Order: sequence, then C-alpha cells, then structure tokens
Amino acid sequence: MQMIMALFEQFLIRMIRQNRKEANQRQENAGKKPSLPVNEVINYLKLHFRESVSLGDCARKVYLTPNYLGELFHRSTNMSFNEYLKHLRLDYAVNLLNLSPISVEQISALSGFHSVSYFISLFRKQFGMTPAQYRRLEERERNALMREKLKQIHAEPER
Repeated sequence: MQMIMALFEQFLIRMIRQNRKEANQRQENAGKKPSLPVNEVINYLKLHFRESVSLGDCARKVYLTPNYLGELFHRSTNMSFNEYLKHLRLDYAVNLLNLSPISVEQISALSGFHSVSYFISLFRKQFGMTPAQYRRLEERERNALMREKLKQIHAEPER
C-alpha cells in the first residue's frame, strides 16, 4: 500500500507540473486565462479523477449549468470535460503500468475506470496496443510513444 501511495504522490507531482506547463502554453497561444470556474473544476478533477465524477457534479460545485460549464471548459482547454477526465485517468494508468507490477485489472480500478474492458478498449484506441502489450515494451519505446502522443494531444485535440 505504501508503494501505491508513493506512486500516487509521484504521479500527482507530475500532473501538477504538466498542468502548469500546459496552462502556460494555452495562455501564450490563446492570449487569455482560463476562467476561474474552469480552474476550480480542473483542480477538483486532478484530486478526484479516480472517483465517479460528472460534469453535472462539477457544475453544481461552481454554481453553473452543466451546458455552460461544458462550453467554458472546452473553450479554456480545447477538450471536452469527458476527454479531459479520460486523459487524467489514462495518464495515471500509464504511470502505474510503468512504475508498478500490479495487474491491469487493479490499474483500471485505481485509475477510476469502472470497467476493465472499457479501460483496455480506450487504452488501445489511444495508444494502438493493450496495456499488457504496452507494459512489455522497452522503456525507450514507451518514452517515444508517450512523446508522440503528447505531440498529438497538443497539436489537435480529440473531437
């Protein structure tokens, strides 16, 4: 359990650093800051992405309608709420695959996915292979794959 907690802490630090970097890039590109409610939701998601979280839940927390929050969120991040949540969960799962020997089923549950088959399907769609196949790659191959995926995410968001 301590190993998982340490991995989780490492992941959170990486996510915070990555988020700061992405936020700076978006501000430079768009010339505007994300709205305060969107920042609140992003911060909330980074802490609670492993739980069952919905756009409606987050909208209630910032006193907005789900539709309006969804529009603000997309304008600020170039991703839908659900795409952003999937990316957080997949990033966490990739870190667990890289850093721990726990099973794909456990990783799926720890990452906030409620179905192992959905997790595997989403992972295959995003990375072109199953989590088990990814885990068998050499470290340099995994790093190259991640760099390529990050370029794609920043260049053209999913629709």
